[in-house]
Amino acid sequence: MAINHYPHHIGDFDRSTRHLSRLERSVYRDLMDLYYDSEARLTLDMAALCRRIIARSTAERAAVVQVLGEFFLKTDTGWYHSRCEDEIAAYQANGSQRALAGKASAEARRLKKEQEVASGSATGHAAPLNLVGKSVATPVQRDGNGEATNQNQNQNQNQNQDTHTAAGNQTQAEPSGSARVVSVASSVCMAMKAVGIGSTNTAHPDLLELISKGADIGLFVAAAKGAVKKQNPFAYALGTVKGQMRDAAALAETALAAPQSAAKHTKHAGFSSLNYHEGIEADGSFA
Repeated sequence: MAINHYPHHIGDFDRSTRHLSRLERSVYRDLMDLYYDSEARLTLDMAALCRRIIARSTAERAAVVQVLGEFFLKTDTGWYHSRCEDEIAAYQANGSQRALAGKASAEARRLKKEQEVASGSATGHAAPLNLVGKSVATPVQRDGNGEATNQNQNQNQNQNQDTHTAAGNQTQAEPSGSARVVSVASSVCMAMKAVGIGSTNTAHPDLLELISKGADIGLFVAAAKGAVKKQNPFAYALGTVKGQMRDAAALAETALAAPQSAAKHTKHAGFSSLNYHEGIEADGSFA
């Protein structure tokens, strides 16, 4: 990915170039722009270099020589600038991380679609033609004696076949769940590496268990960002996600239990069991 912008630290540049002339400061900026644009050290060919930054007059060429000698290091492969090299390396690394994150996101979307298709097949929603066939009434025919006979034998056989087929489809769908978990684990590890986790393990039992329980790639990436500087960042991130899943489950249980507990302690509880006719005679008078 070619560099199309770079950070210009105004204070640093001003302090390091305050002693230069306006021409020399302008030449210095042109040399750095050329360095970033080419992502390479500046050529040792002075005539070609001056031509690239439009330094034509004697004063302009002298400024090029002055700036190169003070701020750049001459090497066998060209004029080297440490700050430019650091910024180029950081830009390229950031671009690689964005590319990895984009691939992981695309893979997660693909796996989600596959999971939806697999879930539909396992529940039988993917076979509407069989359902339509079962809803059609079978014709009634007369035998040789004139008695009516309903031909349900073929229909019953088809229903039995459909039942066995659906069961077979469900059995075949089960292994895809395990394959999905392994595939998601690979995408999760790729995304965690993209944010700075150097060592991951796609077969880690905690990782596979969390994915099977519904943890999505966003949880792992968020946890990874907070674990980069930890001693064992991968294990720390998994522990973070595990704690979040546990807290979410506990909160859900609390929310489900709260209405039942409240009903037991309400002052209106038990009204349905009261006898409102107690003490009143049949004619409406009070006993």
